Amino acid sequence: MSEHRKFKAVLVACQDGRLGKTNAEWLQKLREGGEVDTILVAGGIQELVFWYDGNLILRFIAWFLGLFGIYVSSVIRGLEVSVRLHGIREIYFQQHEDCGAVGGSSAFDGESEELEYHRDLMVRAEQIVLRRFSDPGLVLLVRFKYARKLHGESWTIIGLNTQ
Repeated sequence: MSEHRKFKAVLVACQDGRLGKTNAEWLQKLREGGEVDTILVAGGIQELVFWYDGNLILRFIAWFLGLFGIYVSSVIRGLEVSVRLHGIREIYFQQHEDCGAVGGSSAFDGESEELEYHRDLMVRAEQIVLRRFSDPGLVLLVRFKYARKLHGESWTIIGLNTQ
């Protein structure tokens, strides 16, 4: 088997095209310390939490299909490749305001409720990932980022304290 290149980190983010330029600039900064895998999926980590931290029946289906190498979550499949094949040790979860996959900003009663929803998703996703990749000697650093719309088509990436 051939040796695979090692990567520094993986970014799990929403595929929303409005964030294209902002994410490209942010990824360029991240890549200064090494290569970065990207997993782009509608809603970002929402589908990960849906399958692995919700309804017991859904979690059973995900577990059962996983026994046969079938992944119900493209996020988990991408993380498997990043961790096992590329040796990443840092995971960045990025969510953003006005995400269409969760109904947009109008689905919330204000900015603070929307931010709290995304913060909760990130904490739950972190717990899923740390359970999933609990191998001895594997230390993963999970970081949270949030894209906030400034004005017009401008966005900014901010750190997000989940504590």
